[in-house]
Amino acid sequence: MNSDANSQPIKTPKGEQTRALILSELGLRPRLFAATVFAVAAAFPVVWFFFIFGGARGSNFESLHFFPVLFFGILPVSAAALCGFTVGSRLADGSETITDFRAAGRGVAVALLSYVLFMAFWLGATVLGGVLPNQSQNPYQTWSIGGFLGWFAVMFVFGLVFIGWLIVGAGAFAGLLLKYISTSSWFRQRWNTSARVPASEATRWKILAGLLFMFNYLIFVLIFIFKVARQM
Repeated sequence: MNSDANSQPIKTPKGEQTRALILSELGLRPRLFAATVFAVAAAFPVVWFFFIFGGARGSNFESLHFFPVLFFGILPVSAAALCGFTVGSRLADGSETITDFRAAGRGVAVALLSYVLFMAFWLGATVLGGVLPNQSQNPYQTWSIGGFLGWFAVMFVFGLVFIGWLIVGAGAFAGLLLKYISTSSWFRQRWNTSARVPASEATRWKILAGLLFMFNYLIFVLIFIFKVARQM
């Protein structure tokens, strides 16, 4: 009789099943780790950009130019961190089995998404420069919408031609690296403990990360306003 009782399957309480379904989002620590990996990977295209085009320092190589460093340095890195936190964090879930090809593909997708986000930021900055007063020297101000969007497409393709190959390579490397690190015992013990959280909590973290990224645009707007105020 005891053997029959022991052979019966143990039923999981309905509340526990519901809780397991709700706790379906990755926790904060693995997301932060994924954001860090993709941010570091994004630094390589940034360094290559300044190596080709310059602009980070003045002619005497002593003083940094704040605006180029902010716009073409900090902004792409923060965009990659945001996309890694929201999209690439699935690679940090060591409980999921994923092939190397899929991991590299997701890394490339995260890198290209961060590039699109950066170009959208560039578009907004250019529009802002065209509508502010005392910016008549900006050629975008007198352009039609069609011409402006055409120029945006040209700049988008231009960036892909010169930097795109490195963006793709860095994204693929970050995806593979994150995949292998997340499956290691060290990562599971230190970073992936209690990794599942309620979806509502994960959504709040994503919103907060997006607001932190938009803080870059606020800084940019303040720089423009300060520049216009000095010209008046």
